[in-house]
Amino acid sequence: MTLAMELERQKRQGYAEGKAEGKAEGKAEGKAEGKAESKKEIAMGMLRNGLDYELIAKCTELSVDYIKEIANKNRLI
Repeated sequence: MTLAMELERQKRQGYAEGKAEGKAEGKAEGKAEGKAESKKEIAMGMLRNGLDYELIAKCTELSVDYIKEIANKNRLI
């Protein structure tokens, strides 16, 4: 194998590894965003049903301040 061939092989391998790493990072980020959005939707439903901030925070693992922010933005209080 010539030096040029070896360099091309390493280049392709590096590209493939970088692409796989980027894909995995993107997938993990998407999952985290989806989980956060789901918690927000659950909190909004709980707010609509009149549950108090502390209970919502305990159930969703969101902060009371964030729940109040959601309530204000969505005119749920």
